[in-house]
Amino acid sequence: MSLNFLMTLTVFFSSLLLGIFVFLKNKRSKLNIIFLIFCILVAAWSIAMYLSLWLSREASILFWIRSAMFLAIWQSVAFFLFIHTFPHRSIVLKKKYFIGLLVFSIIISLTCFSSFVFDSLKIDAYGLPLPTPKVGI
Repeated sequence: MSLNFLMTLTVFFSSLLLGIFVFLKNKRSKLNIIFLIFCILVAAWSIAMYLSLWLSREASILFWIRSAMFLAIWQSVAFFLFIHTFPHRSIVLKKKYFIGLLVFSIIISLTCFSSFVFDSLKIDAYGLPLPTPKVGI
């Protein structure tokens, strides 16, 4: 088992455990729910990043790079909602801004799976994947 895999598992499980622990302290708090979602996204992102670096087929590497970008967008949204809501127990962002944020995030995150952001990748001299950016980046 490699050190990279162990570190990925550590991030995965510690993020999930922290999110679950905070959520179980007060299941009704919107802040705790947002934090749990953020922790789940961090855990999923860590797996996507690991797979994007250590798989061997180019098509699957490109899929996992796109997945990591998709998850990073939603991490940012969850983190923004968390810091904007803290220390309140419910979301204080106005509804029109919240809906605008969600619509914008959905549009941007869906473009991650198109060739608009990355259309191909190259493997560098060290064997690491280098996605070729397109207009979206």
